[in-house]
Amino acid sequence: MAKILLVEDDQIIAQLVTDSLEVANHTVEHVSDGKEGFERIKHHHYDMAVVDVNLPQMDGFEIISKLRAIRNTTPVLLLTALSEIHNRTKGLDLGADDYLTKPFAVPELLSRVHALLRRPRGMVENTLCAGNLSVDTVSGVATKSGATLSLQPKEYALLIFFMKNPNHLFTARELLERVWSSESEASEEAVRQCILRMRKKIDDDQDSSFIVTVKGIGYKFVP
Repeated sequence: MAKILLVEDDQIIAQLVTDSLEVANHTVEHVSDGKEGFERIKHHHYDMAVVDVNLPQMDGFEIISKLRAIRNTTPVLLLTALSEIHNRTKGLDLGADDYLTKPFAVPELLSRVHALLRRPRGMVENTLCAGNLSVDTVSGVATKSGATLSLQPKEYALLIFFMKNPNHLFTARELLERVWSSESEASEEAVRQCILRMRKKIDDDQDSSFIVTVKGIGYKFVP
């Protein structure tokens, strides 16, 4: 499960892309203005962004150029109705990771999104493992000692985030910003409750949890 920003001013296409990505268990935020899209990517963490080329205020090419100029490495998939080769190569030359020409088929969109999510910024493995825990990020199935875990969407997303960042200490606020939608009204208490539920599901011994609480600071995942 990834946190994805969609920057698209065509509401019909935006709804199609959002629905398709959410069915594939991703969290999607949508903005229709290029300048707002750039500011979102600049100031918030996203696993990747899907960006239209023709946008109000700031086009997709300018977004890419400005992001790479400040060394922001968020993977970007460009959506473009421009079929000429020079327009497609321009986006790649500016630092886009891939492009998709409109109109497009949903399976191809999902394939390209998942391909980008597997690339470095740290190669994303299809299967994450820690002790007796295993998560298949393609099928969206998490298991403990071979038995399937029944995880709520946010529990699943938080587990993947922790497993990708082992032994790294995060505050509740950082987890809220990295896993929950930036538009969410969830509080730090929601993070704490989510962790409590997860511990009951992923731990064999409640006195020895995968998720360690560092009192007064935050949480870290210890494989």
